[in-house]
Amino acid sequence: MDAARETKRIQIGDYHGEIVGLTNCGYFNTLPTQFGEHNSLFKFMKLINFAPHTVFDVGANIGLFTIAAATQLPDAKIASYEPNPQVAECLTVNTKPWRDRVMTKQCALGARKGEAMFFPGISRTSGAHLMDQAEWRGSGYSVPISTIDNEMAELGFESLDLLKIDVEGYEQDVLDGAATTLARCQPLIHLEVNSWCLIAMRNLNPRTFVESLGAKFAHVYHCRKDGGFKRLETQYDRMMFLHENLTVNGCVDDLIVTNLHLRNAASLDRAD
Repeated sequence: MDAARETKRIQIGDYHGEIVGLTNCGYFNTLPTQFGEHNSLFKFMKLINFAPHTVFDVGANIGLFTIAAATQLPDAKIASYEPNPQVAECLTVNTKPWRDRVMTKQCALGARKGEAMFFPGISRTSGAHLMDQAEWRGSGYSVPISTIDNEMAELGFESLDLLKIDVEGYEQDVLDGAATTLARCQPLIHLEVNSWCLIAMRNLNPRTFVESLGAKFAHVYHCRKDGGFKRLETQYDRMMFLHENLTVNGCVDDLIVTNLHLRNAASLDRAD
């Protein structure tokens, strides 16, 4: 599938150079010259002295997180997944300088292997969705679905240290398809909580999703907009997070969750 592309110069972490994106894509066209969306994750990893060697980027889009990880984690092997064929082509082009340790694949990751209907975003590649065809206007097409457990086996990865998930409401599906890997590897997980997508795309109550994270993971941290971190330890913490997410932050926030033992966890709440 061919689509018009354009380039722009950008700074992502230590990388200064050109990236390609789809012409007339609002997401690409509004990217800032200095892109720092994932700075909080790298700050968190520095605070806990965490240096991952294997990384999965699930919902990679054109590869901005993959580029940040490749430049800031020079010894890491990275597997990046994007279901949109046209965007996945951009992902492959943008990560070419790190081809020796970055693998890209055009597919979605979910709870089980199969196929699903994919509907490209009207003006933003970040707004594309998997869903039943009857629920969305416009034309869609089928894309393959794999699972993290399956991909780990196919790649021959013995460990997964860092997992980034940004899949427009399908985060729970990705976690369900990684049950064996999560139990064995206990990675650090950075994921987006988009309450609108959870409700509209998966008919999932955001409160149910956030509470399930608290039940499954020993540590759940909110990456606050001011650059600090707030541990969601109690039911009150989770309710206040949801209030802020829904009424202040436009339904979109990032969480870091893990079952790793964090020796200096208490200091993270004071990080700013």
